[in-house]
Amino acid sequence: MILIPTRLDVSWPPGLQTLAFGPAHLAAGNNPGNLPRFKRLITAHELHLFFVPSRDEVEWAAARADCDEHLLAQLLTLKSYQRMGCFPKLEEIPETVVDFVRRAVNLPEGTVARAANRTAERQRTAVRRRTGLSYDKRRPGGSPRR
Repeated sequence: MILIPTRLDVSWPPGLQTLAFGPAHLAAGNNPGNLPRFKRLITAHELHLFFVPSRDEVEWAAARADCDEHLLAQLLTLKSYQRMGCFPKLEEIPETVVDFVRRAVNLPEGTVARAANRTAERQRTAVRRRTGLSYDKRRPGGSPRR
């Protein structure tokens, strides 16, 4: 399947009308277990629709973060979960999405999303609480339950 990005008539910086990464979709074939993953193409419209954090989300994440890197990681974890229904590793999130979220919340250029294992687990737990999910490690695959 060939994905062709769409040009939008919105006031985006040059080159952001079409982007080459983005939100998740379920793919068959070489994707083991049909796990959600980031697709290869994303439009500026998709970025704006799925990855712009609301003021409430930014305030929520800022209350849990002690530095810009953790704030960015928390927001990426939240927005990725909202879009994909799972928690991708931070290094699996396309740089285009990371830059878009970083700019949306006015973080300094070069801010890199980072979270140690324990911090990442606390971030995932916070997202689960915010979205109303419970997590049962005893279930096969550790899948979340509503």
